[in-house]
Formats: sequence, structure tokens, C-alpha cells
Amino acid sequence: MATDNESKKSWLERIATALTGEPKTQDDLLEVIKNAEDRDIIETKTLTMIEGVFEIVDMHVDEIMIPKSNMVVIEHDMEAEKICELVIKSGHSRFPVVGKNSEDIIGILLAKDLLPFTFKHKDPKEFDINKLLRKAVIIPESKRVIVLLNEFRQNRNHMAIIVDEYGNISGLVTIEDILEQIVGNIVDEYDIDEKRMIIKNKDGSFKIRAQAPIQHVNQVLSLELDDSEFDTIGGFVANSFGYLPKSNENITINNLKISVLSSDGRKINMLKIVKE
Repeated sequence: MATDNESKKSWLERIATALTGEPKTQDDLLEVIKNAEDRDIIETKTLTMIEGVFEIVDMHVDEIMIPKSNMVVIEHDMEAEKICELVIKSGHSRFPVVGKNSEDIIGILLAKDLLPFTFKHKDPKEFDINKLLRKAVIIPESKRVIVLLNEFRQNRNHMAIIVDEYGNISGLVTIEDILEQIVGNIVDEYDIDEKRMIIKNKDGSFKIRAQAPIQHVNQVLSLELDDSEFDTIGGFVANSFGYLPKSNENITINNLKISVLSSDGRKINMLKIVKE
């Protein structure tokens, strides 16, 4: 049997619900969650993850893909030694393998499948890349990110090749790229490739990892941002705000519209820059 206090609490909750109403839209729900974070009911990193989930619901894969120009691919006729050198240099774990031309994806090679050929007792002449290839997953640019994530989970795939409406390769996306939209940047010992730190979107805007060196940002975007006080674009932007901004906060600096795509409460992870 409920106590008087429990009954009173339940009655008050029903009155509050009747007066305020339940969230009717996604924006209403997000506002409730933000209020919960303001009142320390949930942590900032929890709010960031929830916002990330909301963001990917309406995203398409071409918004987060690694463009074709930045893809590290392996040619089908490369020798095992050369492939191993490329794998070590790039630090990736999965590689698209191309046939006679760059549009001919014949499969995906996993770095771990090369391990037998790194030992002297394995004859390099026995190497046949066709026996090691996994089937490539090909998807259109219009595919929604949330749908792809579910397919990755169900089929245990980690990489998909993206093609445009004409069947030409646009780029690729990995499960890590999707998870970073939710939890923020996933850093490992190899995650220092400057080519992947800046991605140009189709609308002319730039998606930039916050740890990208200002000097590199200046070079790619033809800017003249001051790098005398800060090494990274994230540090520069945070200083311009005067505090650590949250996700979805915006600021304009020197005719640059800068949006914080991801911030985990300790640092900025991802930015979007539009040159006005």
C-alpha cells in the first residue's frame, strides 16, 4: 500500500504533467534533457551523447564520409611486402582493394589477415590477395546514417563504400565515423592523419577535428588565423568563446561562421566552419 508521501508525490506529478504536457516534438524532448543537464540530473557527456543520437537521425552518409581523395586503397596486384608497408604507415585496420581502376572495388582487406605474411616462414610467393578479401558493402550517398549503423550491427560490418547516383565512388564510412557523431572523437595512437582532420562538405562548408593544427587549417582553407597562442583550432575557438562551448553553439570570427558540432564537457571535438 502506498504511503501518504508516495501518494502525494504521484498526485503532484500527475498535476504537473497535466499542466505542462509531455514533449510533443524532438525539440521539446531535447529541451527537457538540456534542463536536466542544467540541474545536474544528468552529466554533460550524457547530454552530448543524446544530442549526437538526435543529430544522426536525419543525417545521410555523405555528410560524414571520408571523401575518395582521402581514401587509402590497395591495388590488387601489389606485393605482400608493399601492402604491409602501406598498412603500417597508415595505421588503418581495413582497406578497400581496387582492380584495374580506382572505381573498381573488388573487396575489403583486413590488416590482421596479413599477419601470416609478416613472418619469414611464410613464402611471399604464396600470397594471393583474392583469398583474403572480404565482400565490400556498397551504399548510396542518400542512405541515412542511423540505418547504416543498424546494418553494421546486424551484419557485423565495419566499413561501407559510398557511391553517387551514377555509381561512381564518393568515399567511405566506417562504424567509428558514426560512433564519433554520438560519443565525440575516438582517439587512438594512429589518429593523427591531417588529411582526415578536414573534410569539405558539398555545400562548401568544412568539417574539422578540433585537434587540427591551426597552421594546417590556414593552409587548407586559405586563412590567416593567429597561431601564436594556440596550436589547435579547438583551442583557438574555445579562447574566442571565452569558455568551453557546448554542442550546437555558434560564433563568428573574421567572417567565419563556426559551429561546435561536438563537445564533451572537457574539450571541443568537432567543428563546422563556413566561410562567409
